[in-house]
Amino acid sequence: MVLRYDILVLGGGVAGARAATEAKICNASASVAIFSQETAIYPRTALIPVILRDIQSLDEAAIYSPGKLKNLGVTFLEGYEALSIDYDKRIVQAKCSSTHKTIPIGYKKLVITTGSVPVVPPIEGYNLPGVFTIKWFDEVLSLSRYVASGMKAIVVGAGFIGLEVAEALRKRGIKVTIVVRSRILRTFIEPDLSLLLNRHIEQKEVKVVTGVSPTEIGGKKRVEYVKLDDEKIPASVVVFATGVNPNVEIAKRASVKLGGTGAIKVNRYMQTSVPEIYAAGDCAETTDIIACKPVYRPLGSLAARMGEVAGSNAAGVKKVFNGSLRRQYDKIFDAHIISMGLSTEEALRFGISAEAANAEIKKLKHELLSIKMPMDAQMRVIIEKDTNTIIGWQVVGSSRQSAWFSLCLEELIRRKRSVSDLQELGLSIA
Repeated sequence: MVLRYDILVLGGGVAGARAATEAKICNASASVAIFSQETAIYPRTALIPVILRDIQSLDEAAIYSPGKLKNLGVTFLEGYEALSIDYDKRIVQAKCSSTHKTIPIGYKKLVITTGSVPVVPPIEGYNLPGVFTIKWFDEVLSLSRYVASGMKAIVVGAGFIGLEVAEALRKRGIKVTIVVRSRILRTFIEPDLSLLLNRHIEQKEVKVVTGVSPTEIGGKKRVEYVKLDDEKIPASVVVFATGVNPNVEIAKRASVKLGGTGAIKVNRYMQTSVPEIYAAGDCAETTDIIACKPVYRPLGSLAARMGEVAGSNAAGVKKVFNGSLRRQYDKIFDAHIISMGLSTEEALRFGISAEAANAEIKKLKHELLSIKMPMDAQMRVIIEKDTNTIIGWQVVGSSRQSAWFSLCLEELIRRKRSVSDLQELGLSIA
């Protein structure tokens, strides 16, 4: 006997949970199921607190337990791995991790939310005990239990996740070195802001090594050193935070079309090249609303929105997702970092001629606004040269007001306003 559901969701991340619950909201009579290799659904933001030992079990991290999903009318099939999709028969072959048996599961509409997989350079020693990635709860929990005060750690990669990991390990009393082949937050902030942040981080007793990549991880039974060029750096822990790739293997085997980014190609309804199959989250590409071109952005907030649209359309309620404006905020080593829209490097990839200008606060027309101005922040506005349009905004500073102020800039970017509109916000451009 084949289990059958009106809507079946492959993958238990945030996108999958949002797709399943939204489908049930839109069509209460539909049978909806979601299956995952893990036993609960948790957000990516829960992983850093695991390193800090603020969270020590999956139950503490979970935003959707099997019981909660059941109360919402969604069946959660835990411990299942999707092996193949037969879109002619509308059947997924799934393997149960506990019984090792393969069972067929039927569907009317399918939503693929298989997420992403971490990128680990294939260097010698990458599989030694003491090497970790930041993707799966169990692995991060193992990292938290493995490290101890006084150890030396190498964090490879300096995106937002890499910096968060470095900060968390430092708080655990571990000596941390960040290794990055280019510069800190290269895709997100301008070179001068990277240099500013680099100096700030090193003041927090974290070493930053730029322009190199590890060529070897060595040790007899566990990590003992990392080789950078010809230099051996003593270390007992190595954490790779070198990005992710879309997990699209099952989609490829089902002949679902991929986009130029390598992720699953979808339309405005999150529909794939196979009409009854949708995709959302880190496995799917989206459209950048500034460049109006496909882009791969594995962000939790974006995954949730994509999942909502996919689940709604799978349930028969039309919803449109026209693309995304990247907006990222983090507080790392007491520095508030905001990046939205395009950086000059991203703009160049899209064929947009852009420049970065310093933004400074001038005298305000409205005195009350002064309490919300980021007085101690370094701010950069990214401008498209041909049109003088604002396409990006970046802030590095210690002021909380930066977050509020940036909401105004987000609106200007969305409305495709020009530099002259910044004057109304009390800014001058240099």
